[in-house]
Amino acid sequence: MPYRVVILRAAHDQLRNAPPILQGYVDGILAILRVDPSAATAAFEVRAVDDDYREAIFAGGRGIVGYWLLEDQRTVAVVNMTWLG
Repeated sequence: MPYRVVILRAAHDQLRNAPPILQGYVDGILAILRVDPSAATAAFEVRAVDDDYREAIFAGGRGIVGYWLLEDQRTVAVVNMTWLG
């Protein structure tokens, strides 16, 4: 069963104003997070910051998507995005 992905308002605002390349990366990351939000892939690595908070690091370290992994609800709550590119 896939995870539900929720993009919180601040992250949604960041994404809306982001360059197209970042929007494309994030679309791909969100698709993968729906399947397995804990596993790293060839596209990005996952860093556990604490028990429930994770960061997907992508684009050679130039981008980060921060999210809460709520296992009991099978939900990923995206809280922020950082783009250094």
